[in-house]
Amino acid sequence: MDTESALDFLRKNQPMPPTNTVQQSELDSYDEIRKYFCHNYDDRCVDLFIGSFGDGDGHGVYQLVENTLAYYAPDIVVPALLRGLQSELESVRYWSAVIAAGYQDQRLLQPLLKIAGTGTFDERSAAAIALLQFKDESVQSALAEQLSDETGSEILKEILPEDD
Repeated sequence: MDTESALDFLRKNQPMPPTNTVQQSELDSYDEIRKYFCHNYDDRCVDLFIGSFGDGDGHGVYQLVENTLAYYAPDIVVPALLRGLQSELESVRYWSAVIAAGYQDQRLLQPLLKIAGTGTFDERSAAAIALLQFKDESVQSALAEQLSDETGSEILKEILPEDD
């Protein structure tokens, strides 16, 4: 495998096929490419990984992309996450919100708050978890406002530990 062929695979899979139709060989290639970019750094892969998230969980491979992105500087990852959070694709927005939990960068606040207020249940949950990582009262207050509806209450029950 070389960098250009790995990047080409990612370019051709924006996004990957849905989990319920993706071929195992495609997932195997995706995972090999993910591992490749852990040791063969090329910043161009970051945006491509963010845009590659198809519907579903990629049979567990999508969760591992976060580990790959951890090898890259936040100055590269955060702008890619910003683009992902604004994607037209729910799957890209969801996984971008999941990964954003590892980056307490002020630039992520507004897109995460928007998703927390208007996304699907899963998107809102992921955005809320990411926003809870900010230990700032104003962020927590803004999050509470975004989750003030019935669905938001359900999300809070799901993600916050119960008081004993």
